[in-house]
Amino acid sequence: MDQRPRHQGELRATARLALPAHGIGSTAHRRPGAALASSVAPRRWPRRLVVTLLVVLLTAVLGVTVGGWLLLRAAYPDHAGEVRLADLDAEVEARRDERGVPYLLGDTSEDLYRAQGFVHAQDRFWQMETMRHITAGRTAELFGPEQRDTDRFLRTLGWHRVAEEEYAALDDEHRGLLDAYADGVNAYLEDRAPHELGVGFPLLRLTGVAHEPEPWHPRDTLAYLKLMAWELGGNLEEELERAVLARTLDDDEIAELFPEYPEDVPRIVPSDPDDEGSHTGPATPGSSNLASETSEGPGVADALARAAAALEAGERALGPVTDGIGSNAWVVGGEHTSSGAPLLANDPHIGVQSPAIWYEVGLRCRERTEACADDVTGFSFPGVPGVVIGHNDSVAWGFTNLDPDVQDLFVERVDPDDPTRYETGEGPAEAEVLTEELHASDGSVETLEIRVTRNGPIISDAFEPLDELDVDGTAARAGEPSPLAERTDGEAPTGTGGGRIADPVHEISLRWTALEPTTVFEALPAMNRARDLEEFREAAARFEVPAQNLVYADTAGTIAYQAPGTIPVRGAGDGTVPAPGWDDAYQWQGSIPFDELPREADPDRGWIVTANNPVPPEDYPWFLSVDDEHGYRAGRIIEMLQRRVDAGGDIDVAAAAADQLDTRDGSADFLVPHLLALDSDAPAVAELGDLLDEWDGRAHADSAGAAAYAATWRALLSQTFGAYLPEAYQPEGNSRWFEVVRRALEDPGSPWWDHPDTPVTETRDDALENALATAWFELRRELGTDPDDWRWGDLHTVTFVEGTLGESGIAPVEALFNRGPYPVDGGTGIVNATSWAADEGYEVRALPSMRMVVDLGDLDQSTRQATTGQSGHPGHRHYSDTIDAWLEGEQFDVPWSEARIEDATVDRLRLQP
Repeated sequence: MDQRPRHQGELRATARLALPAHGIGSTAHRRPGAALASSVAPRRWPRRLVVTLLVVLLTAVLGVTVGGWLLLRAAYPDHAGEVRLADLDAEVEARRDERGVPYLLGDTSEDLYRAQGFVHAQDRFWQMETMRHITAGRTAELFGPEQRDTDRFLRTLGWHRVAEEEYAALDDEHRGLLDAYADGVNAYLEDRAPHELGVGFPLLRLTGVAHEPEPWHPRDTLAYLKLMAWELGGNLEEELERAVLARTLDDDEIAELFPEYPEDVPRIVPSDPDDEGSHTGPATPGSSNLASETSEGPGVADALARAAAALEAGERALGPVTDGIGSNAWVVGGEHTSSGAPLLANDPHIGVQSPAIWYEVGLRCRERTEACADDVTGFSFPGVPGVVIGHNDSVAWGFTNLDPDVQDLFVERVDPDDPTRYETGEGPAEAEVLTEELHASDGSVETLEIRVTRNGPIISDAFEPLDELDVDGTAARAGEPSPLAERTDGEAPTGTGGGRIADPVHEISLRWTALEPTTVFEALPAMNRARDLEEFREAAARFEVPAQNLVYADTAGTIAYQAPGTIPVRGAGDGTVPAPGWDDAYQWQGSIPFDELPREADPDRGWIVTANNPVPPEDYPWFLSVDDEHGYRAGRIIEMLQRRVDAGGDIDVAAAAADQLDTRDGSADFLVPHLLALDSDAPAVAELGDLLDEWDGRAHADSAGAAAYAATWRALLSQTFGAYLPEAYQPEGNSRWFEVVRRALEDPGSPWWDHPDTPVTETRDDALENALATAWFELRRELGTDPDDWRWGDLHTVTFVEGTLGESGIAPVEALFNRGPYPVDGGTGIVNATSWAADEGYEVRALPSMRMVVDLGDLDQSTRQATTGQSGHPGHRHYSDTIDAWLEGEQFDVPWSEARIEDATVDRLRLQP
């Protein structure tokens, strides 16, 4: 890059709102004349009247308090006793430990799934109800017509439509399991008033919404799996970002912001996987170069902006597709463990929420038979039967996000006179038009028309026209070319038919593997019941969406890795920017065969590490993604494992759990030396330099050095790269930005260091000094003038927020549902990944949603923890009883043997036919 990037963005400044220096009782709040009035002798009220008023007031307060307490308790379920449950074949016992984790014991798999549906509904039905309204695009029915933007987007995606198709395609066995689970949920709902299902229902009624829950349907479960696929789906935001940046930056500048992986980045599978045959298939496809094929074509920037706005509306309900989303998982062979058997560790990183996304459970058959093959424990999703991550008596497994590119945006050329006609290589085609009604809590109804092209639903018309939006810089400037308009050669698109639509309008469609029917539910029971690696891989072959990294270990001593999932094969293009929907060359050509997806078993090194880093060896012939993490967490985990092995110590459960809490910040290794080398007498450089010189590079909550470094990192990103980027695409500071900054530091004269709004030309050292000065002023403002009082945890906090009423804006309601803020260790790109966004603030946005370590030598020695608690009922003893342990990194023992489960049982509920 030999010139200054052309976009002159604004320097972003952030500051917290300062509270008034005076208190409520100070004279600053008194009305004029109050001081004079206070000097006059007060009026004496009759003693009897005063007493009467106090009694009335206390009675009212007590009534409200007791009424609120009774309202909360009305939804608390019975965890002990006996309950009749329709359709059970035989008794199921729900044995709960001191944390409220149920261990279910039954005679058939259907009975266990019915019982799981029952206990899920007992503890988490408000969560289940709100999530199914979100996945169905029905949030306005609960929370008002203001949610219609969200509903339009979600209905356009059509998760429930796809879920109906998946349910119809299931075989009798899996349909029976889903039906049994739904029966269990509905058995709990039966004969219970809404206020007995969760305090959210009567609170809704106070707003005028008298909501009566519908029976649970298996499609609700399948649609929930779409939500998880969305959160772990792909690079949709990166596609939009590249497209927007292409208007103001050239190809080289964009490449610097999306750098290739370093040569030394650890890959999950560093050599060709063992395979029955050789890999075949096309080489990695090249870029579409569509971003550089610019013209003055009409409406493409407008369409992209509307698509971005629709995505933002969806994120308001689904949560942001955060750069901090990821996970760590590793398996260690018995040659390196104290037990002589494999050890498996896993901690998935997901957006902050309350109650937790996970629900711990155990499913056990009294006798393993053909009719009852389950003996498994671990983490489930409320609303989904079975165990998603955990172990049975032979096999343990964990997930991290494979993060393949399974989402593509297409620019469609649409007939302005007939919006159902769009252009293809064979000539104009007719879009499928679907009509749906959107209901809101105020009784209003809106009709939504959804157009579906061969590339998927058009998402750019799921929002209002662009001129009614504030899209934060996603609209092209007047007179600037749009990078994604029609191709400039004027030739007809590829294909035999040809033919163009004259003067088209442009829309954006979304193609995504999750919008086609999958067999992902069939994978869960099969994984739960797998007895060896072959059976586990057979199960993984059905795990189509979302594509994940699966780590595996078994009691026979095998450790393994398998990449499952439907991953598209593209004709032209690599999915990094929106593709021309009218050009047949860019159509998907199928998917990578399962047998040719990366895998590995029992490597000589004795471990397998996955942390969202690149998966395949460099010569792998298929294209997966260019937007993986850049390997800092994976490299650190490998470093810790290698150090333990070199020291001759055997790795045990405690060691793995400790490594999950590692807070070493990999970006400090390359940035801090440059900061310490600055030749400056400025107070900020001196004071922060002393802190950084003494800092050990670990992001502990009580560390002043960690606070100084984070503030400097944030200021550096904003004042350099952020100064050239639109507001909507400011640097978040994840591991991609680690690599961007690392490379830029090697060039002291890089144009990125020169701030566009200053009259002088800054170099790298100028930018570093400015960042230290900005950080110094911020820390003094926020934490005080004495650096000895600075603590990272005073800035870096987590608040567990319930995603509906917990964001109501009503302080008492939010206090009821939410917990926090709490100071926390860790940060972005760190093994203990309590991720924050540098463009927003230091608060945690994503975190290790659970931690688990499984010892295949003695399953009773395994440990795990979740963030909040088992219950979704505020005030219940299990609503937030695990937060302190999560903050401290304390994992709980997990009973596995019957004797240990019986010893751990504190409540026993018998479900009778």
